[in-house]
Amino acid sequence: MQPLRKPKFRVCVVTLPIYGHNEKIGLDNFIQLLLPSCEKIFVVTGNFPFKYNEHVNIINVENTRGGQRLNLLFRIFRNVVSQVKIVIQLGKLSHFSIALFHIGVYHNRLPLLLAKLLRKKIVVYQFGGNYLLESRLAGITMWQKFVYPVAAILSLANYYLADVIICEGGEQLIKWNQLERYHEKLACWVARYLNTQRFRILKSIEERPAQVGYFGRLDPKKGILNFVRAIPLVLKDMPSVNFVVSGTGPLRKRIMEEARCIGVLDKVKFVGFIDEDELVTFYNQLKLLVLPTYDDGVPEVVKEAMACGTPVAVTPVGGIPDLIRDGEESFIIHTNTPEGIARTIVRALSFADLRTLALNGRKLIEKVYTYEVMARRYEEMLRKVTGDPGLVQS
Repeated sequence: MQPLRKPKFRVCVVTLPIYGHNEKIGLDNFIQLLLPSCEKIFVVTGNFPFKYNEHVNIINVENTRGGQRLNLLFRIFRNVVSQVKIVIQLGKLSHFSIALFHIGVYHNRLPLLLAKLLRKKIVVYQFGGNYLLESRLAGITMWQKFVYPVAAILSLANYYLADVIICEGGEQLIKWNQLERYHEKLACWVARYLNTQRFRILKSIEERPAQVGYFGRLDPKKGILNFVRAIPLVLKDMPSVNFVVSGTGPLRKRIMEEARCIGVLDKVKFVGFIDEDELVTFYNQLKLLVLPTYDDGVPEVVKEAMACGTPVAVTPVGGIPDLIRDGEESFIIHTNTPEGIARTIVRALSFADLRTLALNGRKLIEKVYTYEVMARRYEEMLRKVTGDPGLVQS
């Protein structure tokens, strides 16, 4: 008898309207991974430009431009309106059995409640770092400092309603996000795939200049100020090292002024935003990438750099300890201070066998984050939520 696969799944992916480029790429990545195991995919979202084959039905509920600078009360109002529009569209759909809540799940409570009332299986995507910690780091106004933590606490209801919680890391990320109580619901290591043919080694680590880089958003959460303050400490031991900072964000002017004040402006190149087509070249020009973040999940920049054979120095937050062994695939910044960052940079650039370590990082990404590996994990996740054993005998 030949084993036959059971019928493929019919799912509905639900997100709030999305405006950021990275969020759109992330949703596209999510859909691509679902395609091999799904007969039909409905996507209820907004401002999403991608097109697919006849198996994917995109339902855009809003096309207005958004932004973080809007008044907080207006943003809350707009969020509620978006949820109502999503609820209306979700109520019109009946031919699916699993509702997957992706981007904006923290603020998508009304559609989640409707899916529960419709007796659909519910999957919640918990990606990123600790939401409460991130709220405290990002809080600027009194309203934000009050509203964001309240919203985070209320979002715990999502985990109780979910049948499966997708988590992009292992045990350390579970602890970081305080998800231990939901352990039986967790499907771990279900994350974005990385195109390892695109992100690849173009230049061996020995051929690269002594250049240390940062790539990411320039905001307090990422620890970028401490990275800049670490530069003169590194130069005391390694005066030939150069630095490059790429990214945009609220701290851009401040970090440039900081570099000028501490006398390292001539050693730091500020390149702003890097286009996707230039990212691989950027990584291949670095001896080391530094990400001294205070909070994160498993940052894409870490995976991309390691796939390009670029060692990473990163703080042990979120799912980083699940992925990286210090001195094996990359380096851990144990103390997120200028002194701690500087010590790690000097240690990394002085490492006896940096070539082997760089290749170890590449092999790790090939093992964990290729399309084939992640698509299989997504199928396992869908089988878990439905109780489907996967294969039956004819």
